[in-house]
Amino acid sequence: SIDRIDFLVLNAGLMALPNLERTQDGFEMQIGVNHFGHALLTRQLLPIMEAQPVPSRIITLSSVAHQMAGEFDVTNLHFEGDASSKYSPWSAYGSSKLANALFARALSKRLPSSGKITSVSVHPGVIRTNLWRSTPANNAIGGWLLDLVMADKTIPQGAATTVWACLSRQAARTDFRGAFLADCSRGTLSSKGQDD
Repeated sequence: SIDRIDFLVLNAGLMALPNLERTQDGFEMQIGVNHFGHALLTRQLLPIMEAQPVPSRIITLSSVAHQMAGEFDVTNLHFEGDASSKYSPWSAYGSSKLANALFARALSKRLPSSGKITSVSVHPGVIRTNLWRSTPANNAIGGWLLDLVMADKTIPQGAATTVWACLSRQAARTDFRGAFLADCSRGTLSSKGQDD
């Protein structure tokens, strides 16, 4: 039984699946795993967070990859019908990360104005982890290129902004509600990420 939640960190687990895959419920796999599952968990735990006397935070792991979201058609996030031919691994991943950032922003506007619960999204950085398992960066040459060109953080450095979002007083301020965080500070969302 859960009776207190100080921090709810929502992390994702799939990136750039090469082929269109679906969850058991028929969702496009990346948005299903990276977003809908976490949004549902948040919705189920929110009454506990609202009822408790202590402040709490909801940290949703997004990414600067939200900028890769192609056509973000909220009426067809699952590439159904003719849209299945438009499936792109990185665009679908970007859409799931855009959904995370939009969710954190929208949730922050629906939370009680007391500021007792804070909702933010976080870009951890580009880190070489097994999240890259479905991409060309998973092989020796791709991994070497990832490390050389793209990876900008170690795993501990990548965790820093999430930890900062959980613990810093600044991230709990009302002017940070719904913010997109990067490098232990306020980051910048794309125009799609700012579109309510």
